[in-house]
Amino acid sequence: MPNLTVVAHVHAQAGKEDALREALLTLVEPTRREQGCVQYDLHLATPHFQAVLPRVQALCSRPPETYTRIA
Repeated sequence: MPNLTVVAHVHAQAGKEDALREALLTLVEPTRREQGCVQYDLHLATPHFQAVLPRVQALCSRPPETYTRIA
């Protein structure tokens, strides 16, 4: 698999900033334990991200914006 960098921006609903931060922080350790992980990034297809995604989406004011580095 080639190296891939994905950046996602999420926008918390007003008053939900702390809850969204807590939800996203649950992804740090499982992601860092993934084989080949060099630094923490959100990888949208991993089981632990899929598990927290409904909670994250419920706390966002709009859908996450994603960017994929291709060069």
